[in-house]
Amino acid sequence: MAFQASAASSGIRTPRLENARFLLPYRRQSVSLGRCHRLLERLATVDAISIGDLLRAAFITIADQQTGLPCLWHLVATGRIAADLDRPLTMTSLLRAA
Repeated sequence: MAFQASAASSGIRTPRLENARFLLPYRRQSVSLGRCHRLLERLATVDAISIGDLLRAAFITIADQQTGLPCLWHLVATGRIAADLDRPLTMTSLLRAA
């Protein structure tokens, strides 16, 4: 019986669940509206773009890219940016305007 329970619970641990767990804290996080606007502006100019490419297009320095990342996660978590949540989120994951 223990084997069946562990097999069943491992089937529940999907990329969608892991992404939801990861993004949940970002839903309520306070973020810079300016940075969010900048990300959305850049995203509006393309059909789809990777997370890493969007950060590089929106922010010149690595430090700015790093501070822009929580805003990006907030926008994904709140549905303002669309991502395939059935796959693990990585810097190569494609994003689209929602």
